[in-house]
Amino acid sequence: MTYKEFVKKYQGKTKGYPNDNSYKGECLSIVKLYIKECFGISPPPSGSNSAYGYWSNFPSPLGTIFEKVKNTSNGVPNNGDIIIWNTNVGNGHGHIDIFVEGNVNGFTGFDQNWQGRQAHLQNHNYKNVLGWLKPKTMNQSKELAACLETHASLMKQLEAKGKEVVRLLKKANDFETMLKKLSNSLKDLKAENGQLVKDKLHQQKKLTTASEQYALLDEKLKKVSTERTQYRTYYDRNKKKTGIELIIDGLKKILGKKK
Repeated sequence: MTYKEFVKKYQGKTKGYPNDNSYKGECLSIVKLYIKECFGISPPPSGSNSAYGYWSNFPSPLGTIFEKVKNTSNGVPNNGDIIIWNTNVGNGHGHIDIFVEGNVNGFTGFDQNWQGRQAHLQNHNYKNVLGWLKPKTMNQSKELAACLETHASLMKQLEAKGKEVVRLLKKANDFETMLKKLSNSLKDLKAENGQLVKDKLHQQKKLTTASEQYALLDEKLKKVSTERTQYRTYYDRNKKKTGIELIIDGLKKILGKKK
């Protein structure tokens, strides 16, 4: 953006910097906005909370774009130069604006906070003007342009990398969510398996008990079957004997045992 385009864009508006809620209508605010939009660097604080500080402190990175030119009786700024006044004006804070056109006798600047808070064209003389900040030579500007171009390219790459990082972070979050679901499913499976093991042990215990009971019953059945066989044999042998004979046989057995 050229200084003419900048003037046309903001004439009649009241601007602050870094936004319209900060130092709105101050002379340094419109100049900082000019530096940002026309030269592509972030304008630094003055270091003294005053417009005068841009001359006395010349804070970095102003020196990468501008050189200081002192005011002389025959000096005339170029269009777009930044004019700076001393502390005799602005209640000790000095003043700053953008040179639009002029000669050795006077000039027109683009101002805020000089006979009005809105950005406007203002006539001046050179009284109390310390000098101006002049954009560096064409070769220096070319070097700067190349540097800015490289910077812009790197910023695009960084932005692309940032998007990639965001995408990867989203994937990581999705993966983490999936892992949590799998972990919960695994917990459920473990709990279900534990219950199955308990149920199996319980069934095995019941089966063992039933098997033991069956073995006892089988033993009793065998015993009853043996006794039944013995009784049947005895009955078959003695079924023809009378009751008295059976009694006599019984007594013989008893007496025989006693002998």
